[in-house]
Amino acid sequence: MCKPVLAIRTAVPSNPLSLMTKLDPPASRSSGSPAASAARTASTHDCGVLAIMKRRAGPPSRRVVNEARSTASRADLVGAGLITGTHGSLRVMPNRVALQHQYPEPPERMREVLTDRQYLQDKLRAVGGPGAELVSWEQDERGVTVVLHQAVPDDAMPSFLRSVLPSGLMIRRTETWTSSGGSVHAVVDGAPGTITGAMRLEPDPAGCVLGAQLTVEVGLPLVGAKVEKMVADSITTLMESEYQFTLDWLRNSTA
Repeated sequence: MCKPVLAIRTAVPSNPLSLMTKLDPPASRSSGSPAASAARTASTHDCGVLAIMKRRAGPPSRRVVNEARSTASRADLVGAGLITGTHGSLRVMPNRVALQHQYPEPPERMREVLTDRQYLQDKLRAVGGPGAELVSWEQDERGVTVVLHQAVPDDAMPSFLRSVLPSGLMIRRTETWTSSGGSVHAVVDGAPGTITGAMRLEPDPAGCVLGAQLTVEVGLPLVGAKVEKMVADSITTLMESEYQFTLDWLRNSTA
């Protein structure tokens, strides 16, 4: 029958050699008798008491570093659609919108239409939302720059986005058109959001194709990525409405 194992108090030195607490082994209870020592050893094995080896603390082994999480792996993540934020932390890449709209007119004619004052005013009245206006229109040797202030209709905004932007999704949009294409820069009123991108008119057998590549960024903590996705969807809906209006405007202008 096993004897009960008694709790043994350990001594902690007053001045340890390191910042880590050092536990000295208990004082020896050896009686000097080989027979008694052998008996204690046998009883320890019979009772299933595990011996804990004392290991010296030291620096971590280099094998702790996982090679799969090295800088090369981080570069793969960046290439897969992630970008680094503050202090090198990874964040989701901003939302991008790609559009292609076909028009029954050549690129030169469509460039004239898209920068025409009357067309812009008619478009804002039809699909620009409440309070939409043509803020400015300027032309110089480089091309035409127009500034529009418009709103995304409430029915094109999810309920969550309406709760984040109770005054609506109001956009101040600047478009610059040159002979080689156009650029757009827009800011969202009441939120740290921007929409930037480029537009090109390419010849097509039926007329031309307008291609647009837009990037939506919203700098809101925690919900920024979700709001970006919703703003991108709303911008896509707005651009589609503008496209349908433009087709109707072209038909009516040539009738």
